[in-house]
Amino acid sequence: MNKSKIPVLKKIIPQVTEIFTPEGKSLGNANEYELLDFLAQIKELKIEGYYCMYEGQKLIINKHGKIKRPPKGFFDLFDILYKRLI
Repeated sequence: MNKSKIPVLKKIIPQVTEIFTPEGKSLGNANEYELLDFLAQIKELKIEGYYCMYEGQKLIINKHGKIKRPPKGFFDLFDILYKRLI
């Protein structure tokens, strides 16, 4: 068997972001799944003012649970890898 044709199982460390209250109190770090759950809660409760940080940039979460124009690199690994399959 040609060794160059053997796939490598890569260890990928999940990305995290720190989430903050409107008052600036840290709620802790969240991985992608935890962030999605938090965004869903924001939408369901229709609350505003929460935000997360990414590479020193403050990303505001609106009352619809959306982050407008998330920067490149912010939890986009799934999309990048998935596009390799299609």
